[in-house]
Amino acid sequence: MEPPAKKSRQQNQNAGHADFSTDNDRVAALEAESAQLKLTVEALSNQTIQLSNQHIAANEEIARLQRTVEELERRMANTASEGPSRAPASEPAQAEAVVRLNVGGTPYSTARSTLTKFRDSMLGAMFSGQFALNTDRDGQVFIDRDGELFAPVLSFLRTGRWALPTDSPLLVEHIRREAEYFGLPWPEEVIDLATLSPIRTVSIEDGLSRTARLEDRACVGRAVVFRDRLVASCTDNVIRVYSGDGIFLRSLLNDLPPYHIRSSENLLIVWSRNKIRMWNSDFDRLPDHALPEDINLLDITEWLGWLACNADSADVILLDLADRRVSGSLAGTAGSHIRQLHTWNRTLVVVYGASPGSSRALRVWDEERNVRHELKVANYFYTFTFTEKLYVVFESGDTLKAHAYSADNFRPVLERQVQLPFDQHGLGEWEGHLVAPTHDSLLVYDENCVCQWSAPLPSEARSGSIAAGGSTLAIVAAGRNIVFWRGQRRICAD
Repeated sequence: MEPPAKKSRQQNQNAGHADFSTDNDRVAALEAESAQLKLTVEALSNQTIQLSNQHIAANEEIARLQRTVEELERRMANTASEGPSRAPASEPAQAEAVVRLNVGGTPYSTARSTLTKFRDSMLGAMFSGQFALNTDRDGQVFIDRDGELFAPVLSFLRTGRWALPTDSPLLVEHIRREAEYFGLPWPEEVIDLATLSPIRTVSIEDGLSRTARLEDRACVGRAVVFRDRLVASCTDNVIRVYSGDGIFLRSLLNDLPPYHIRSSENLLIVWSRNKIRMWNSDFDRLPDHALPEDINLLDITEWLGWLACNADSADVILLDLADRRVSGSLAGTAGSHIRQLHTWNRTLVVVYGASPGSSRALRVWDEERNVRHELKVANYFYTFTFTEKLYVVFESGDTLKAHAYSADNFRPVLERQVQLPFDQHGLGEWEGHLVAPTHDSLLVYDENCVCQWSAPLPSEARSGSIAAGGSTLAIVAAGRNIVFWRGQRRICAD
């Protein structure tokens, strides 16, 4: 019989052999896996090389096509400068090519020169001779569009004028879409002021609790137009967004204490004392900004990547939108405070002074933060921008006058006695017009500040202010109503 100690040693040796065998198997498996990974890496490297070669070839092809386009444009320019070629006197003039069309099943016949009258249009390129044409079994060039709507398109190509119906705005809109599809010029559309009228009145109390309705804070005193949407405050923590027709779209929650609202091209800005909150054009909330506690913000406007801030002092504070830090300031005049702040043709207009009706200093700052223009105005009231001009309104006797300045040389291009409100917040630019409410009327001015149209205000819109921009026009009443206005569009005669 085998001693126990010897038997134990034998078992340990067998176990050691088993462990060694297992380790060898693992090493072999790892080596196989490593070899497979190397093959995969090699295959990916080959694919990368192929893609790189394809990328180089594509770039070479793009360059070749660009050279071809440039050569064709050069030939076209030379042909245009040389004028139309004439056939020798001994040869008879060739008849102009006639093109037969099949537009959505409706047949048309016209000259090729008619279809190519506008070379940059879709039809001009299509019949330039550089592209293959899709023809039906009868040899007609097929265009997959509405056959009846092509008739006014062809008429425009022949005469140069759009023959549009006067009794069907819907049909005019369909024709406009065809013109857009074919890349043809469309006449200017204007608002028929005779049709301007209220279309909807919205009560800001709709949907609010009884407690909110009883609070003095539940009122509309702050409203702007942003991206053709009207944005109005309801309570201290609710901001509502409406379409230009007065349809409720959404609410924005805001927990700032009594605040101010301002809109720019890209930002909706809300601020209270030293805190700033913003939303982008999709109404996505952006990170908040906070200035030192001792700052009290009175006005803010977006300017060239900065927030230009009026902090109740003589200097404009510039807050960098990228890093949310103060990046400098624009020094004001000693002993004065900022009274107005707005942008004009990539410049910043800052007005300094005391009370309305007194002399004011006006500075125009350029992109390099230098004073480009400076002006002193006696009996100053306010400034506003309209049709790319800067208007300065001042008192002259018992009336108001306005000087309009151009951005080129900052010289008055217009001086006119005007019937404007005594507060710049009562003005708004809408559809190329200047609009302003009085106590009981709505006034509409042209580009020369001449009143073109006026109408009495409904009782729920009296003593209100204007919120205007794009195609949105609304009067925010002193009570709790927003009255939306709309006018019909018409095509200019020429």
